[in-house]
Amino acid sequence: MLPGKKQHKSSHVSVLKKIPSQYFDSGRKVHFQVNKSFILSFFAGFEVAEEENCSFKMSSFAEATALGYLRTYAIELVNYNKRQLSRIYPKGARVESSNFMPQIFWNSGCQLVSLNFQTPDLAMQLNQGRFEYNGNCGYLLKPDFMRRDDRIFDPFAETPVDGVIAAQCSVQVISGQFLSDKKVGTYVEVDMYGLPTDTIRKEFRTKIVPANGLNPVYEMNTFCFRKIVLPELAVLRFGVYDENNKLLGNYLFRCF
Repeated sequence: MLPGKKQHKSSHVSVLKKIPSQYFDSGRKVHFQVNKSFILSFFAGFEVAEEENCSFKMSSFAEATALGYLRTYAIELVNYNKRQLSRIYPKGARVESSNFMPQIFWNSGCQLVSLNFQTPDLAMQLNQGRFEYNGNCGYLLKPDFMRRDDRIFDPFAETPVDGVIAAQCSVQVISGQFLSDKKVGTYVEVDMYGLPTDTIRKEFRTKIVPANGLNPVYEMNTFCFRKIVLPELAVLRFGVYDENNKLLGNYLFRCF
C-alpha cells in the first residue's frame, strides 16, 4: 500500500443471481462473475443464447461438455462464438496435469482454450507455437468466415469452404545444427494440425542419422501435404527426436 493513495476495490465482483424457473428446479441459484465487460453466465442452450443475443455474456465449459456440444452442435457452437466468448478448461480428472488437444476447439472458434501450462506436452507446444504470431501478444484474429454472420462453417468439413482455395504444401528437411551435445542419432518428424481432414500425424519423418547430434544432414525426401482444405487454420510442426524417440526440440509455424 502506497501512502497517500486511495485504495480501490477489485473490479472482479461475485453476485448471486436467480435463474428463471424454466431453467432450474425449485429456484436453484448460480454464481455469476462480473469482470468489467463480460458476465460469466449459465448456459441455457444455443437457441436461448441466439435469442438473447448478449455479446457481453461468456460461457465456461469443461472439456467433456464442450466435446459433447461440438459433436452434436458443431455449427451452432461456431455461430455462438461469433457473438460471445467461450472458455474451455481441462476436466478435474486430469490430476496429473495432462492436457487435451486444443486444436479442435480453435477450429470451432472458441476464444479461451485453457491448458495446464506446467505440462510441456504436445498440446502446450501447439498453443505456444500458434500464439507466437501477432507479436506474441496472445491475440489472433479468426478467419473471416468464422466471424461473419452470413457465412456457415462446419469445423468437420472435408470439402473446401466457400471462398477459400485449398492448398498444397511440400517440405524438405535438409539438416540440423547443435541438436544434442551427445553422440546420438537423430531424426525429424513433420506433422500438420488443423481441421480433422487436414491433420496428419506420424506419417512423415526422415531416416535416422546415426551418431551425430551436432550437424546431421538428412536425406532430402519431399513430404507433400497434397490437399489442405483450410490453410488459415493449419500449422506445421517439426519435431526433432533422438534414436530413443526422446523429444529434443520442436517448432511450429503457420502454413499460410
